[in-house]
Amino acid sequence: MRYSRQLFQASLRQVKNFNDLPARIFAENGNFVVFKDPGLPFFMPLGKRIMERLTGLFHDMARQLGLDVIEVPLLMRNDLLRMGQHVGNIFARKILNLSEPLDKYHLLTTPEMLLINLASDLQISYRQLPIRFLYQTEFFRGIPHCAGLQKSRQFKCVVGTSFDADSSSLAESLKIYERLMDMLCAAIDLPIFKRHGHSGLAFQHFYLGGVGDNLELPEVNSNQRVRALELAMAYHYKPTNLPPRFRTNRNTNSRVLVGTFGLGLSRLLLAIFDHHRDSLGFKFPVTLRPVTLTVIPSTNSDMENSLRIYTRLVEQRLSVAIDDRINIGAGSRAALSDQIGAPIKLIIKKGALLLCPRGILDMKPIAEAQCTADFFETQVNSNSQQRV
Repeated sequence: MRYSRQLFQASLRQVKNFNDLPARIFAENGNFVVFKDPGLPFFMPLGKRIMERLTGLFHDMARQLGLDVIEVPLLMRNDLLRMGQHVGNIFARKILNLSEPLDKYHLLTTPEMLLINLASDLQISYRQLPIRFLYQTEFFRGIPHCAGLQKSRQFKCVVGTSFDADSSSLAESLKIYERLMDMLCAAIDLPIFKRHGHSGLAFQHFYLGGVGDNLELPEVNSNQRVRALELAMAYHYKPTNLPPRFRTNRNTNSRVLVGTFGLGLSRLLLAIFDHHRDSLGFKFPVTLRPVTLTVIPSTNSDMENSLRIYTRLVEQRLSVAIDDRINIGAGSRAALSDQIGAPIKLIIKKGALLLCPRGILDMKPIAEAQCTADFFETQVNSNSQQRV
């Protein structure tokens, strides 16, 4: 990406006392995410890259666990919601109903009945069960007050739905979704607190940090509320009508048990911003970082050479950015690179190519022939191993 071509130029600057400020101040100012209207996020190039990496991790891990990845509509019939698990009046007021000619539909806000209805007329055999799905979608809720990524009117989610023959299979399905969440949090180095339901058929994942609500979590603190952000949950979903049936091995009909899992990707992104930072800025794990290398022209006269090298690295599919803004000092460009979380910088000065790790002043001269994606990836991995 080219910084000169970004919309929010005023946001492309170093924020002093970064570690003392709430993460969302920098995360939601236009570099990663921005809200033009309350609760309606735009994911800008850096935020989009992180979200794509998160989604890719989820899909890879889901397939490792035997989950089938699908895609679902963003509209649902109103009558399906009434046939599902009971919806209280407070939640019902948040549903965004559509007008004619789609007045029988609403924007997706809770998805279980979509798949239950899809399977309701099928003749499912016990040999097909369990069936376990995972899908990424968007939810919409008409909430009166918004709070950035933490509480939006439109937000990204990963959802799982399982069809099981008995409670033992249902428990296993929920354990698989729990394992999926555990694997993801380990891959992105995010600490979480888990709470399990008394029945063993429910769990919740929380992030305990500088963002979230003041929640009652006596397992963490029995004396006072805890600042926590609920990220994910799974439980036995019990619709009032339309549960799919399956043919048992005794040739009788039986109701399918439904498991449901939900993870708020937007909330997860906020937790990532809060946890992965230091005095310089954001310090993303390798699985998430949006930029591997920033190309920095020392002066305007170094721009042509910098753009040529940048273009070559883009063609080699390196996650590279160039700070090609005019009349910006090299020091300011370097500070912004560190703040966004690029692990290394390539400073180009009067034909010389200088490699500089994040947060380190020492610069190492390299030859232009070394400017390849493989070389920079190796440098990043080497620096990471030296700091462990």
